[in-house]
Amino acid sequence: MKILALTRYDSLGASSRMRILQYIPFLKEHGFTIDVKPLFGNVYVESLQTNERNYLSILRAYFKRLSLVFSLRNYDVVWIEKEALPWAPYFIEKIFFLSVRPYIVDYDDAVFHWYDKSKNSFIKFLLGSKHQSLIRNAKLVIVGNSYLERYANRASAQKVLNLPTSIDFNKYSKFNFVDTKLTNVVKIGWIGQQSTAYNLNPLKEIFEELILKDLISLTLIGIDGKSLNLPANTIPWSEKTEVNLIAKLDIGIMPLQDGPFERGKCGYKLIQYMACGLPVIGSGVGENENIIEHGKNGFIANSPSEWMRYLLILINDPDLRKSMGSEGRNKIIKRYTTQVTAPNLVNSFREI
Repeated sequence: MKILALTRYDSLGASSRMRILQYIPFLKEHGFTIDVKPLFGNVYVESLQTNERNYLSILRAYFKRLSLVFSLRNYDVVWIEKEALPWAPYFIEKIFFLSVRPYIVDYDDAVFHWYDKSKNSFIKFLLGSKHQSLIRNAKLVIVGNSYLERYANRASAQKVLNLPTSIDFNKYSKFNFVDTKLTNVVKIGWIGQQSTAYNLNPLKEIFEELILKDLISLTLIGIDGKSLNLPANTIPWSEKTEVNLIAKLDIGIMPLQDGPFERGKCGYKLIQYMACGLPVIGSGVGENENIIEHGKNGFIANSPSEWMRYLLILINDPDLRKSMGSEGRNKIIKRYTTQVTAPNLVNSFREI
């Protein structure tokens, strides 16, 4: 089978990297031929961190993707990350891509809510049902969690594969930091992009209080804490260093606002923390509730008072941090690694 993968981003885009790019070597080993054509390159991804956009380069990216229509007949199937042309109506994608070859569509975010929950009535009218149409006519819909799976089934998907966002455990196997860290100041950490950093804002006063008492330090990997006015150590992200940086933490956190888009998140942060043997605390939103087993590998916190309570419990009990970290790591090994998910992906591709 020869596959054309239309990713949203190149390697610096976490969604493209984790949902498609990391599976390419495995798929090639099993006889698949894959050509990857990202919509946006790494320069664009870097610009998102500073909220800068070059609209001329975006226009070029769209024209470049549209030009791919002339080569579609060289492929057996098209593997689309979310949608081929963001913010373009369904009929345009159908004319250029979807009527030529069978396609697979892959979701790790509830991007359909950008349209069907939009406050702009024109966007809602023009694009509100786009993803329902994409899903209904796809040969296979791959989703990262149960929220996305329910949406796909309601949209009458022909076949749905629930494939959780997973890590290549080979990158984490040598980082087993479940041993108690002998330090008075507990390192709390968050990793992510500027677009999701707003979820940290409700915890600002908690961080400030705990830091003032010399109980914790706060590390933010991938964003600048100053932009959020947070008292944090900020560290640039890179794929080569991220695992080592996470492993130096004591507690990993994933706060989320309880909104439609957030309910579609796949909990990738939690998966990374737990793979490094960290205990975690996360909001009880979406996939977080399935990844975190409350009181076993971490805590679910749904209010500022709960966040403070569970942070203090872990801060004051290094043995609990160790045991929860070990439980979390074991869960990731069993369910959230490419060593587990890649064979399911191959089997689904073969079936279609």
